[in-house]
Amino acid sequence: MTEDERILIPAGIMHKTEGNVNFNNKIKMALGTRNVVGYNEYQGTAFVVEGIAKLVYSGAEFDMMKSKFSFVTRVLEITVTSVKQML
Repeated sequence: MTEDERILIPAGIMHKTEGNVNFNNKIKMALGTRNVVGYNEYQGTAFVVEGIAKLVYSGAEFDMMKSKFSFVTRVLEITVTSVKQML
């Protein structure tokens, strides 16, 4: 996550995702974790995140991700428009 709440995902090959983002940049994805307590004090929760996606090939954020993940050829950047907790 960036300070302005964009999600950065390291991407290597992802050719199909690249084609999908170029065709329609609206994205919906589900994220889950056992490390956060969800509804009714159950361990674990999930979220549905909606946003606008783009692939980043250069710049400061690309360089930062490349230093952490050597396989990175691009970064999938998601500008979040909606988050809903599911569990």
